[in-house]
Amino acid sequence: MPRTKYKNILLELSDSLNWNYAYATEFIEVGPLFQKKEVDKTLYKGLHGNVIISKFPIISAQVIRIPNEYDWYRRETIKRQSPLEHVRHFGAMAIFSEKIEYKEVRHGSRNALVADIKLPDGQIVTVVSTHLEDRAYSDKRLKQFKYILESLKDKKTPVILAGDFNTSTTETIPTSFKKEVVKRVRDPHFILRAIATPFVPGLPVASALAAVPLSKLVQYKDPFFPSIPIIFPNHERKFYACLKKFKFNDGNAFDLSGDKKKSSNGRRGLLANSNQRHWKGFKSTFKLEEPRLIAYFKLDWFFVKPVGEHFRPSNGKTLKTLNYSLKGHISDHNPITVDVNL
Repeated sequence: MPRTKYKNILLELSDSLNWNYAYATEFIEVGPLFQKKEVDKTLYKGLHGNVIISKFPIISAQVIRIPNEYDWYRRETIKRQSPLEHVRHFGAMAIFSEKIEYKEVRHGSRNALVADIKLPDGQIVTVVSTHLEDRAYSDKRLKQFKYILESLKDKKTPVILAGDFNTSTTETIPTSFKKEVVKRVRDPHFILRAIATPFVPGLPVASALAAVPLSKLVQYKDPFFPSIPIIFPNHERKFYACLKKFKFNDGNAFDLSGDKKKSSNGRRGLLANSNQRHWKGFKSTFKLEEPRLIAYFKLDWFFVKPVGEHFRPSNGKTLKTLNYSLKGHISDHNPITVDVNL
């Protein structure tokens, strides 16, 4: 890609460390070509995907193609944009200094990369890297998540499931008048609020007053924050409910614990051992260029399945300082780490 000066970053990393890797392409990016940007066609590959890099041998790898919830080629090549979409672009730049690309044209779809890694003691651990769809409603991401879990259900090994799950409580589908109407019609909370309004004076005002501070200051940083029906619904809450309910066929489950002795900063609470918690919710892994105190998101996660006392997660961290240690920062997402007990 031009942004990496056409380097194969993965190959450079694995060569410099002398480590092993598995890679799976999700998309071939054709946006720069579609927009007729200057690219070196002899070097341009446009590959975008998931990777697992390991110090230890990768003895097997497979790709799980998850349900496709957005057609990145057909939807992004629509010639005419809605006036509302132009307003959205202007607002993002004016308020958050965030430039939204008009045409992110791609071929392909989302996947999960699964690798079995053999440790020095002969134990096998399964590592999964995935990236759920951002141009989709939360229920569509939940569908993708459930598909991945069902595909992993027979695993008897310890499992580390990680990646960008886009748990933003929002979606980035290009907007239009039709889309805004459909979004509300398909939301039962909106319908119930409209029905209840004549019978509950002040409900719209109370709902708005609750939604603004709670959603902006709490829910973005904690997409698993309790849902308050009608007044303050949390559409990502079902994601957590699915995670909590899920059991592997060997009887084990993901470790959702939050023992302050095993957290990185002495905080307790849901998933505090595998993901760093903050004073409210979790330490965010993504923010807009000018967040204005509200646009911080927890998008990236570690979910760890121990087997017995092996692979209990601890010391989950978000490495914001590392990310911003270089001018322009290393990535648009803050890296996250977790330790596991062998």
